Amino acid sequence: MKAAGSTENKINILSEKIKNMGSLSIEMVKLITSAFSRTDQKEMSRVHSLEEEVNKNQILIDEECIQLLSDKIPSQIDLRFVVAILKTTAELERIGDQVINLKDHFLRIKLSGLNDTHAIHDLIRMGEETVRMIESANKALFERSEQEAKWVLSHDDVIDDMKRNFYTYSTSMMMESPPNIRAYLDIILMSSN
Repeated sequence: MKAAGSTENKINILSEKIKNMGSLSIEMVKLITSAFSRTDQKEMSRVHSLEEEVNKNQILIDEECIQLLSDKIPSQIDLRFVVAILKTTAELERIGDQVINLKDHFLRIKLSGLNDTHAIHDLIRMGEETVRMIESANKALFERSEQEAKWVLSHDDVIDDMKRNFYTYSTSMMMESPPNIRAYLDIILMSSN
C-alpha cells in the first residue's frame, strides 16, 4: 500500500510541475502577443529566459516520468497519465520554440517599417485564441475533462481558418505593395507559428 501512496505522490508532483510548465508557455504567448501592439519591446527579452526555463522543465519532467515508468506503476490510469505528461512536455517545449520564431519574425517586420494595424489586430486575436486553447488543454488534462478536450480539438479549426485568412490577406498585400513582400512573408510565417 505504501508504494501506491508513493506513486500517487510522484504523480501529484509531476502534475504540479507540468502545470508550471504550461503556465510558462502561456506567459510566453501572452508576452509576444502583447508586444505586437506596443512600441516598447523590453518585455520581449523575457521571452528567451522563459523559453530556457521551459526547456529545462521538459528535461527534468521527462526524466522523472522515465524514472516513474521504470518503477512499478500500480494502475493503467497512472501509466496513461505519465505518457500524457511526456507528450505534453514535448508540445509545451515546441510552443516555446514557436514563440521565439514569432519574436524573430516580428522584429523583422518592425525593422521593415511596415505598420499594418489590420494584421497586428488579427495576430493579437490569434495569440489570444491560442492562449485559450492552451489553458483549455491544461484543464482537459488535469481535470480529465472530455468536454474541454473536445473544445480544444474543435477550436483548432478556428485557428486554421485564421491562418488561411492571413495567407490570403498577406499575398494580396504583397501584390499591392512589392517593397513589403518580406514583411508580409513574415506575417504568413507568424500565423503558421
